[in-house]
Amino acid sequence: MRKQGLPDSRVAEVVARYEQGWTAPQIADHYGVSTKNIHTQLREAGARMRDSHEREQ
Repeated sequence: MRKQGLPDSRVAEVVARYEQGWTAPQIADHYGVSTKNIHTQLREAGARMRDSHEREQ
């Protein structure tokens, strides 16, 4: 079954969780969407992205 996308109303929550230190996979699991979807939403929202070692890029 294909996972649904993230509603626009949740993007601010996703960005806040990511900025609090949640990883993209953790956020994806929490909202029931793909990690790719979370990465896309974060980039589109202008969030400062981290690499896989939690370093800012």
